[in-house]
Amino acid sequence: MNSYDELFSLKGPQERRKDLSGILAAAKKLGHPERKFPTVHVGGTNGKGTVCFKLAEVLKDNGYRVGLFTSPHLFTYRERIQINGKMIPEEEVFGRLSKILPLAEEPTFFDVTTLLAFDYFADEEIDVAVIEVGIGGRLDATNIVTPILSIITSIGYDHMAILGETLEEIATEKGGIIREGIPVIVGETAALPPILEKATDLTIARNNSTDIVRRALKKLPFSIDVGEGIRRRPPCRYEKRGDVIFDVAHNPTAFERLFKTVQREYPGKKIHLLLGLSKDKDVEDCLEVIERYTDHIALLPVEHPRLLPHEAFRIGTPLTAEKALTHAKQENAVAVVTGSFYIMSSLKPLRESLGLLP
Repeated sequence: MNSYDELFSLKGPQERRKDLSGILAAAKKLGHPERKFPTVHVGGTNGKGTVCFKLAEVLKDNGYRVGLFTSPHLFTYRERIQINGKMIPEEEVFGRLSKILPLAEEPTFFDVTTLLAFDYFADEEIDVAVIEVGIGGRLDATNIVTPILSIITSIGYDHMAILGETLEEIATEKGGIIREGIPVIVGETAALPPILEKATDLTIARNNSTDIVRRALKKLPFSIDVGEGIRRRPPCRYEKRGDVIFDVAHNPTAFERLFKTVQREYPGKKIHLLLGLSKDKDVEDCLEVIERYTDHIALLPVEHPRLLPHEAFRIGTPLTAEKALTHAKQENAVAVVTGSFYIMSSLKPLRESLGLLP
């Protein structure tokens, strides 16, 4: 295999799976690579990617060889699988895909990617892996690990067609990563009965990535100096360049938090939104929050198959990012680029022009 075509052509299951037997069987054929290194398993509705990144940075700074598995990617598939900040080499991706694809009876994109990450980390003899849950937790492909620490950052309304209509139902799915006797760190909004009743060694943190990471580090069996790593952020998580902000908020709770932060840091300024939403989002719930905070909404070009077409929005003006930013500058407004991971890859040239990499 020498291209991503076959991998990207894999779809998710038409129906929600009933258990993890399929991916466990494939992992067994690989020799259970997920059992060959200690794991920190991180789930939650919002903030889990940032928590994973900060944890990996702190551990790396302390001399550990750290595998980081996150999703989705922003600019390139290889971002999903990193060791000490370095993306998996392309030849490793293709070589391992050729080995892994035949092992799965009904391979899905995320299952195969998860197995690829575990196989790579095992062969590279990492000291610890920080693993982000894809969706939910209980039936997520990553949940074949037995972690040394579980983290649930927050609980909010997202992926409701899969996870359930109520916060309790969503918490039950997210709480599926909890293991008996294994310590659990939860953000305040994740401290709901389905999680509280399951956890036997529980620490509640503020809904703040830095606080969650600090408390998590205290539970790990490593010698750690927190240092500067905890202050770093991954790309597109409240990433600022002057009056332009890139963020991957994509549900009502995340939008609310994002706009409140913008108002606090830019008091009195108008907010111009550059927006793209994924097809699995509840547009009306998102727009209800967006309308309360923003002064202008630009609908970015739809350049990814996972994005909603402009016709799905009852408000907003279709504009290129360049024209939207020009308008925001003329209005002396803060430009907030957000709504989905999937808008960011097409904005890479714009980000580079602003001095933001990748």
